[in-house]
Amino acid sequence: MKRIFTLFITVVIALGASAQKEIDYIALVLDDASHSVIYHFAQRFCPWEDEAKYYCHHMTIAHHTNLTPEMKEWAEAHEGEKFTATATAIGHSDKAFALHITNTEVPSLNTIKHVTLATHPSADGHAVDSNFITDWHPLKYSLTLSGKVTIIYKGL
Repeated sequence: MKRIFTLFITVVIALGASAQKEIDYIALVLDDASHSVIYHFAQRFCPWEDEAKYYCHHMTIAHHTNLTPEMKEWAEAHEGEKFTATATAIGHSDKAFALHITNTEVPSLNTIKHVTLATHPSADGHAVDSNFITDWHPLKYSLTLSGKVTIIYKGL
């Protein structure tokens, strides 16, 4: 019996050691207050009104498809730290609606730092489509957002 138990423990330890968590994406995940402000903003100004799928969750730092070792290292060093980001413009395409982010110490591998506010499901819109917005308009007043650097793992 002791032998079976020892074998079982050895297998469990080996499986745990070999099962590495895979990163899905790294983000500045907005706190509840920032999420609430931009969610209500998005509901008021979204061009698709009732058809929209709302996000208002995070600014992507890196996605698993473009994650570099340097960015992974930066994220691991700063995970859980609070940062601010300033939204200075709003943009949309036929598929996505987003806030343009400036004035933040948080890096991003996206060409334009942004927070996706909503997508247009009827136009097959997805959050990634915010990366292709070219129609940006300055906000009359900037919005200061807060959040924490978070590593999101696949399947969790």
